[in-house]
Amino acid sequence: MELVGDLVVAAVAALAGGILAHRLRQPALVGYLIAGLIIGPFGLGVIHAQEQVDALAQIGVVLLLFAIGAELDLRALAPVRGVAVYGGPLQIALMVLLVTAAGPVLGLAPGTSLLAGFLVALSSTMAALKTLDVRGETDTLHGRVALGTLIVQDLSVVPVAVVLPILSDPPERLLVALGLAAVKAIILLAAIYLLAARAIPRGLLRIAATGSSELFVLTVVSLALGTALATEALGLSLAFGAFVAGLVVARSDVSHRVLVETLPLRDVFAAMFFVSVGTAIDPRFLLAAPATIVVLSIGLVVAKATITFAVVRAFGFAGTVALAVAATLAQVGEFSLVLGRLGLEASLLDQSQYRMLLVLSLVSIVLNAPLREATDALGGRLRRFPLARRVLGEDVPVHGPPALLNQHVVICGYGRVGREVADVLQSRGFQYLVIDLNPHLIADVRARGVPCIYGDASRAELLRHALLDRARSLVCTVPDRRATEAIVRAARGVYARIDVIARAQDSQQVGELQAVGAAEVVYPEFEAGLEMIRHILHRYGMSLLEIQGLLQARRSTQYQRDGNAD
Repeated sequence: MELVGDLVVAAVAALAGGILAHRLRQPALVGYLIAGLIIGPFGLGVIHAQEQVDALAQIGVVLLLFAIGAELDLRALAPVRGVAVYGGPLQIALMVLLVTAAGPVLGLAPGTSLLAGFLVALSSTMAALKTLDVRGETDTLHGRVALGTLIVQDLSVVPVAVVLPILSDPPERLLVALGLAAVKAIILLAAIYLLAARAIPRGLLRIAATGSSELFVLTVVSLALGTALATEALGLSLAFGAFVAGLVVARSDVSHRVLVETLPLRDVFAAMFFVSVGTAIDPRFLLAAPATIVVLSIGLVVAKATITFAVVRAFGFAGTVALAVAATLAQVGEFSLVLGRLGLEASLLDQSQYRMLLVLSLVSIVLNAPLREATDALGGRLRRFPLARRVLGEDVPVHGPPALLNQHVVICGYGRVGREVADVLQSRGFQYLVIDLNPHLIADVRARGVPCIYGDASRAELLRHALLDRARSLVCTVPDRRATEAIVRAARGVYARIDVIARAQDSQQVGELQAVGAAEVVYPEFEAGLEMIRHILHRYGMSLLEIQGLLQARRSTQYQRDGNAD
């Protein structure tokens, strides 16, 4: 009964920690770690069957790696594949080199330095997604670059998890052990590929055809755990087997159902894992050397942000994008804790080093949200200095508009919405100019002979190159809440009479954008609802003229109400 009692305590603590983290606008991971600290041996000491709880928590590791494999969709990297596929590994390599170089100063052995460098190079997907979601930046350019980089980082966990158990072998046996592991991995992958191509997808389809959710979930969990155990029996890691099982499922026609059905189970066991990790945090460790921990935490955050900024800039992205990505990824992630636990078991980390990793992860994640907030103001202040302006870039447009532009439309943001606007304007023979922060999009637009400017449309000096005094309208389609407001303000500041049409993220922003000078505000979710209403009313036999009048009245009432809400 001890184990049952401990699981109840861990579940309740995870719930309380998760609620607290949500209230404090922090990722749930922070709440889980703190909950583990409170109930663990260094806190209240209410966990008695620690080893059994840790063993169950390993299921969380298996399901997390299984989810990476099952969710793997390389098409998500397409819009930012260059900076993600090449820049992600470069960022990891630079961070590993930095920590390895600093290893002797920190008193780390060469093998430990390599592992520590990789661990701190990984960023937290949970924390980054939380920050982007709270700020409404998931679909922005810097949001897509950050998410693409996180996908590559998560994938890099798999090969490291494979070799970690082997790195503890004596140096003279290391190459042989690595070669043997590679052979085993190739044989396993080949065998599983044959199964994935035929037996497993068919089996999953037959189980799905029974209509029983219970049987389906049991089948998937058995596949994940069974493959993980098989790889461990071959001398490889559980994590590798779980990832391979996820890849198998991803090839089947029921992959989406697998993710939906197993998501709650994965989240529960993952929460247990992070609570289990939190039990290893010793408050006395924090109090023994607070100055050292503060210096290391700040140094780590600054180092990660600097390296990430440099890598993103090197791939041609604007300074404002690179700064936002750097701040979003400047923390130590949850998979660092997963690999840290494996490193502890492989004797590559000792207890004090593992505890330091936990503390650095916790502190860096807590600092992430305020750091991201600070970068908005930081970018503007740094531009006062010539050297900083040179580093951030965007002093002049890369490709300005021809002087013949007149009565044109300025499109700020060339994503899906911006391209739709541009296509219609082009089909009718109207002139337009594109402003975007994505250098690859600008290169494509320029190649088609379309007037364009590479840079941040919220900067007044850049908007002056767009000839707003000659323009018919300015359309702001960017999905970034703060950037949209800044662009509308800047446009009005450059030419007060410019007609501004802006995209709102929610009903509250409608009034905010009207207040700063937007003549027309479009709220996409509301407009989608009106389009659905049009279809429904048409099915009831109402005339198009009557429907149009009703929708226009609804539109006027809604936007007027949102505008007066402030």
